Amino acid sequence: MNIFEWLPLLGAATALVGATAGITNLYLSRRDKSAKVKVEVETKLRVSGSQVSDPFFTIIAKNFGENQVRICGAEVILPEGKQIPLTPDTIFGKSFPTVLEPGGQVSVAILYTDLARTLGLNGYKGKVSFRGRYRDELGRTFLSKSKSWPFEEWLHRKVYT
Repeated sequence: MNIFEWLPLLGAATALVGATAGITNLYLSRRDKSAKVKVEVETKLRVSGSQVSDPFFTIIAKNFGENQVRICGAEVILPEGKQIPLTPDTIFGKSFPTVLEPGGQVSVAILYTDLARTLGLNGYKGKVSFRGRYRDELGRTFLSKSKSWPFEEWLHRKVYT
């Protein structure tokens, strides 16, 4: 075979490599811009002078992506998939919807006593595992790791916040 017989094959191979590189580049550029939201549940106290509040859980969402994420709601997810929606009357913190900017964070909080009361009213006993979850306007959900909590000692406490 002479060189002229190889030219069409060489051109086809070059086109195939170029198309593959273009598709890979497009995939990687879009993948990097997808929502990257990490959710954590933490225990906190509020201190003001010598006053210390009752403990509460904060559910924190941090945006590690390059695009805004419009957060529409937050819940506590219980065993068997039961949900406790976090609404303005059950939480303190951010109201929804809210925009989570790249590099930013949003958090809501629920008092131990309020969550314990809800768990008790729903028939839970002993130690309960739960997760914090945020939802965005596209229907995506962002979950925290599971947190185990012996809630019964908080069922009958008075709130001092």
